[in-house]
Amino acid sequence: MARYETVGTIVNRVLPSIGLDPVQDIFTGSVESKQMSVLATVAGRELLALYDWEVLQREHTITTQQTDTGKYELPDDFDRIIDITGWSRDQRVPLPGSVSPQTWQYLKGRNLVSSTIYMVFREVEGQFWVYPQPPDSNVPSPLTIAFEYISRGFVIDADTVGDPNPTYQDEFKKHGDKCLFPPITLEKLVKLRFREARGMDTSAAMQEWQLMISQAMGHDTAAYTINAAGARAPYPYLDPWRNAPDTGYGA
Repeated sequence: MARYETVGTIVNRVLPSIGLDPVQDIFTGSVESKQMSVLATVAGRELLALYDWEVLQREHTITTQQTDTGKYELPDDFDRIIDITGWSRDQRVPLPGSVSPQTWQYLKGRNLVSSTIYMVFREVEGQFWVYPQPPDSNVPSPLTIAFEYISRGFVIDADTVGDPNPTYQDEFKKHGDKCLFPPITLEKLVKLRFREARGMDTSAAMQEWQLMISQAMGHDTAAYTINAAGARAPYPYLDPWRNAPDTGYGA
């Protein structure tokens, strides 16, 4: 966690940049520090929505039973599913979805489970729904579904920093709360939002922010190797030319 800093450290770096003194606690210090402490949470939620940050990527699994309703609760810190990560571990096939309401009703009306469609998903009412409901008796039970998602927990509670299982949250509440975004991104965005709120000129702050966020997203994780011969396939490891055995394929 060495690359991450507390919200107090970040805000206290912004304050001198606009001619103000650092404070001992941004939540009880000057009027400006209190305003920045609120803007830090707003800025953090903007960063959360902007990009699929590596540090916020989580895996979730659901085990279905034939007696289930087919409606499952999502994790408490769930923000959004990462596209094309849903798989049925037991069937070893991708899980189609999230399907549209129109496709969902079409599948319910056609009853294709016995012939072609074994399971798809959609997000409804803050839950993870699978079709068919309940899970079909022709599909082995229990069935393990796995997918990756982006967590809302971009803050580690100050009282649990360093713990093996820290408490994550989506709001800064204490000076020592640790931010999981690259510090420079939050620093530049808080400065920009503060200047906007105070009616100050924001042209230079906007340029700084745009430069830093572009670099931060580019450096967040190692880049995928680009294939100049064509588009990247969704599942490159399922390749009959490169990694299929000579015999017994599909057995």
